[in-house]
Amino acid sequence: MDSDHAIITKGLSLWYGDFQALVDIDLRVSRGVVTGLIGPSGCGKTTLLRCFNRINERYPEVRTGGEVFIKSKNIYAPDVDLIELRKSVGMVFQRPNPLPISVRDNVLYGLRLHTPRSQRDRNRENEAVEQALRAVHLWEDVAGRLDSLATTLQLEQQQKLCIARLLPLKPEVILMDEPCSALDPEATTKIEVLMDELRGAYTIVVVTHNMAQARRVSDDCAFMLLGEIVECSRTEDLFITPKDSRTADYIEGRFG
Repeated sequence: MDSDHAIITKGLSLWYGDFQALVDIDLRVSRGVVTGLIGPSGCGKTTLLRCFNRINERYPEVRTGGEVFIKSKNIYAPDVDLIELRKSVGMVFQRPNPLPISVRDNVLYGLRLHTPRSQRDRNRENEAVEQALRAVHLWEDVAGRLDSLATTLQLEQQQKLCIARLLPLKPEVILMDEPCSALDPEATTKIEVLMDELRGAYTIVVVTHNMAQARRVSDDCAFMLLGEIVECSRTEDLFITPKDSRTADYIEGRFG
């Protein structure tokens, strides 16, 4: 696997029972950039996103074919440790899903999961909490109430916390499934600014129905239709000079 790409898929297909949701996906996700996945509802965007940390396997009758390479390893190989995979590939969902525990314990949840109790250090944990919360611009808001329930935060703060929860594990990739769909315009802008700041340090793949948002936040963009990648290119090129008429029709609002 070349060093320029964080994710490479080869002939990736997925079935829910008899229904084929993904069809021979060949995709290269560049390292350290934001890649957007766009397309009409039901086209397979979220299914593809969830292939990158194998979370689809939580659903019954799911069958996957092909290969997905992350860190030079086919993550569908039989010897892959799913816990380690999800340490490297974190996920942010449509609605904020903080655990019903304190802000501090939310940030430390994944780190403690991967650190034996005998090796935990309070000072290092405090440092990890502050670094993660500062990275998502939440430290100033919550520094005085780290022991408060995370579910009492505003929705925007909760979503930032869910991103902060991933950072102590130092993931290679952050997956975002419509991360702003539950937020108002002001909060959406703040999450978009955060995504911009995280690029470079992390590879981000984001599913969005909002094409204006895709243009604002993504460096590369892939258009999906009926479980296939129609085309993938630099975002500016895809929106201004799409190569496929179906992409042009979608962007111009003729369907979807």
